[in-house]
Amino acid sequence: MKNNTRFSICLLFLWMSMNFCLAAETYSQETFFTIESNNLTVKEVFNKIEKESEYIFFYLDNSVDLNRKVSVKARKEQVSKILDQIFEGTDTHYYISDRQIIISKDEKAAPVSLQQKGQTITGIVKDATGEPVIGANIVEKGTTNGTITDMNGQFTLTVNPKAVLQISYIGFNTLDMPVGNKSSLTIKLTEDTKALDEVVVVGYGVMRKSDLTGSVGSVKSDVIQKQAISSFDQGLQGKVAGVQVMATSGSPGGVVDIRIRGGNSLTSGNQPLYVIDGYPVTAGGSAGGSGAGQNPLATLNPGDIESMEILKDASATAVFGVRGANGVVLVTTRRGKSGKPTINVSTITGVQQPLSYVQQTGSYEFARYWNMKQQNDRVTDKAMYFTREAIEAYRTGSDPIMYPNTKWGDYMYNDLFIQSKNNINISGGNEAVKYFVSLSYLYQNGILKQFDALPYDNNFKYNRYNYRANLDFKLTRTTTMKLNIGGNVGQKQEPRASSDNPWVYTQIWALPFAGPGIVNGVRTMTPGALTPVGVSRDGLSIYWGQGYNQEYKTTLNTDVDITQKLDILTKGLSVSVKASYDNMFRLNKYRTGGTVESQTAYYKSFMDDSTKPQTDPDYDKTIVYVPNGSITPLNYSEDYGRDRNWYIEGRINYDRTF
Repeated sequence: MKNNTRFSICLLFLWMSMNFCLAAETYSQETFFTIESNNLTVKEVFNKIEKESEYIFFYLDNSVDLNRKVSVKARKEQVSKILDQIFEGTDTHYYISDRQIIISKDEKAAPVSLQQKGQTITGIVKDATGEPVIGANIVEKGTTNGTITDMNGQFTLTVNPKAVLQISYIGFNTLDMPVGNKSSLTIKLTEDTKALDEVVVVGYGVMRKSDLTGSVGSVKSDVIQKQAISSFDQGLQGKVAGVQVMATSGSPGGVVDIRIRGGNSLTSGNQPLYVIDGYPVTAGGSAGGSGAGQNPLATLNPGDIESMEILKDASATAVFGVRGANGVVLVTTRRGKSGKPTINVSTITGVQQPLSYVQQTGSYEFARYWNMKQQNDRVTDKAMYFTREAIEAYRTGSDPIMYPNTKWGDYMYNDLFIQSKNNINISGGNEAVKYFVSLSYLYQNGILKQFDALPYDNNFKYNRYNYRANLDFKLTRTTTMKLNIGGNVGQKQEPRASSDNPWVYTQIWALPFAGPGIVNGVRTMTPGALTPVGVSRDGLSIYWGQGYNQEYKTTLNTDVDITQKLDILTKGLSVSVKASYDNMFRLNKYRTGGTVESQTAYYKSFMDDSTKPQTDPDYDKTIVYVPNGSITPLNYSEDYGRDRNWYIEGRINYDRTF
């Protein structure tokens, strides 16, 4: 009795499985269409099929011509017969899977279930000691078909014939294995000794990655140098886990803040400690050419950097004491190597573009919504409403001077602006002297458009020259000296504004009907009394005639390191003396005051009688321009500051393996 029951259950499951598998074929065989037309597009035929059935069409690429006219003659035909008529003589293919119809020009684009079945592979992944590797990635090369190994290192995957499996796992070399005719695989992964033996800088020494116990992130310069960025710190975004890089300003030469594992203080600074070639500096210090509030990486030439290590946790930063509480960034600059002189020249030019601007409401929409607001507020004074004539003028643009529709963001700001980074360096040397010398130039322009009506250039700009010379001398068989000279000369210009937040003013507060902009070479506005709003705020006023500021900054960083080996006393013993002198000079020039000529446009009748309605047959719409102010020179003032730092360090090193 038990055997009969078990047999009945098996038959039931078998019947359910067969019924499920045949459901798709049954639907396609029992669904018929009648379509007769000589002038339908492919898309219209698809829409008709979808409307009369449960079929859904999918397009795997945009190359399928859906607007092609076709002739279809089908009377109670299956969908496959109709598709055969549509695509006859073309390179377009279709695949029917249940109620889904896939259209593509790629014959290989069919889903795996629609292609040939393939073969099922089982296997196990082990390491060099024979232990199973848990979570290894198994991917059919060239596809997204893949899986991972289970707790026993085993996997099962269905692949196409002649497939190649790609097996990868962190800390191991990636392995490609052809499947061939095998159905079971035993895969052995080897450790990536190159990655484990890689040397990183830690505190006052170096260590192999495999020996690290603290949390350290490493970035090589070649990862970042190819990017069109103005500074090395910008290129760190997304490169090291736990490191946040935030641009506090989008202006050329703007400040970038770096946080390691978030902020640690609400009242004090959260910038990490920077150590450049063994010399610790803080954000705002002069090493590396940083200014107040700016991290030292901001003005370093990315082409001068060999590597950078980021120490994140307490065990990694302990050697720096309380100065490393926010993390430590160790920077090592490039040095010369023995051999013939090598000259490298690189230039990168990029185009910067704002991600988005705030889209301002147009004059027509503003006027309509203003009137709706007044109605909701039960305002009865007709003078507090836009007239029908004004709304129509905004809509049609029939009078762009008196009834303008100016989008100040588009009018004042460029869509694109240029950034260029150029670098040349030479390196080489012999056993006695090695050298690395570089010179670079960075240029960024700004977002503001320039108008001939403004007698000076107030756009954002940033120019910076970097120089560096790293020299290594072998004074005697046991004495070496390193001499580093570096610095930069930079100029940054920013427009002065009449508000603390000019972007909000021009994008939100400026009124689209406040003026047409520049007319006949003069900034032109409309009278505020022409509208019920009563004010006239054009976007140009925030910068117009305000002047500009310029900052000139020069830095000079020099350091010397002399090391004397004392192997005569005991092997591995040495003493070193390090000293550095950093000098930063900053000159700020302020061009303020001054006025620029502008004008206000009036209708002639409005000047004679502002209460006279424009519907009056005698209303004179001749435009009269009334000048305001005149061009006067900008005022000039300046201030300057200097920062000098000395650093001296002596140490005893003992490096010996017993």
